[in-house]
Amino acid sequence: MDKVRIGIVGLGWWACETHIPNLRKLQGVQVAALCSRNPENIERGRKALGSGPEPLVFDDYEKLLASDAVDAVVICTPNHLHAPMTLAAVWAGKHVLVEKPLGLDPAECQAIVTEAAERKLAVQVGVELRYSDVAQAMRRLIADGAIGELAILRCDIWRQWGAPGNWRADEAQCGGLFHELGIHYIDLLSFLAGKPPLWVSAAGGVRAVSRDYDYTFTTLGYAESAPPGRKPAASETRTPLAVAAFGMCLFAAGAREEIVVEAIGTTGRLVGDVIGGRLTLWPRAGEPQDHSPKRMETKVFGFPGSLESLASFVECVRTGKSPSADAAVGEALCRACQAARRSAAKGGEKMATEAQSTQRGLERGNQT
Repeated sequence: MDKVRIGIVGLGWWACETHIPNLRKLQGVQVAALCSRNPENIERGRKALGSGPEPLVFDDYEKLLASDAVDAVVICTPNHLHAPMTLAAVWAGKHVLVEKPLGLDPAECQAIVTEAAERKLAVQVGVELRYSDVAQAMRRLIADGAIGELAILRCDIWRQWGAPGNWRADEAQCGGLFHELGIHYIDLLSFLAGKPPLWVSAAGGVRAVSRDYDYTFTTLGYAESAPPGRKPAASETRTPLAVAAFGMCLFAAGAREEIVVEAIGTTGRLVGDVIGGRLTLWPRAGEPQDHSPKRMETKVFGFPGSLESLASFVECVRTGKSPSADAAVGEALCRACQAARRSAAKGGEKMATEAQSTQRGLERGNQT
């Protein structure tokens, strides 16, 4: 495959200000088609592409999928359309990068997992934070035992009077705060834990800026086994558990755009600033160590990880590899978001995400 030919479906701000500029940075990629029912958005997409081959233009998604000029699609439509559009693309033989969430119902996600596997097609979910340099470095340090046995993960999402607008304000179209915003942090914490959560507990409410939840606190539970070389003590009555927590608030006065995540283990603590690019290891004894990744002095379109996410997707299309954030990860995230909403509706009651016996197949994506 000389070039991976991509069709962009949905030409809002994220597609035109993040995906198209980042795709232009990649070698061996051509934005071959644009699809929108809005002529103004088509022009917006053309402008984002700048000079180069003129893309095919479609106002009908089915016609784009029928085109032999497209190898893969990037879906940037409202959330409730993600699952049916992804499934249609897979049936048409196209690889898919779909913005999060993969779907609003785990059942529709499971159909995508099955169909993509049968057809050997890459389906990647747009959760870019796991692809950031800081998250990747944290994952390696945790896996290498730099902080001992992982016990706690933590981050917070504070926004200053930032209620969602347009279709994002409609629960039927976006799925609510967990599917629209919380999903990024559930994925980041799960990536660092190396597995999807077994259970979720969430509590919150509506106070200031939104019709849906505008503040929540969520806890995630991850099964943990004893590391190699350590046998569980006779006094241990249960499997060690790693827990994660994150708060979300849309009316946090003075909040800055930052994503700081902590990982605490039995012998140390990691503190990573995803946007700022800083990573510090605090060992139990000794001085803190700087593990900040080296960054290129270049403009970032989107968030750290946005460019790397697209580059990984293109590589998977070329090689047949499975994406890190594949359809199975997308289904697990949908289950976790659904469980969080159910838990919050019941005042924080612990909710299982799915049977433990089905978790093992999902752990691979969270360890890549």
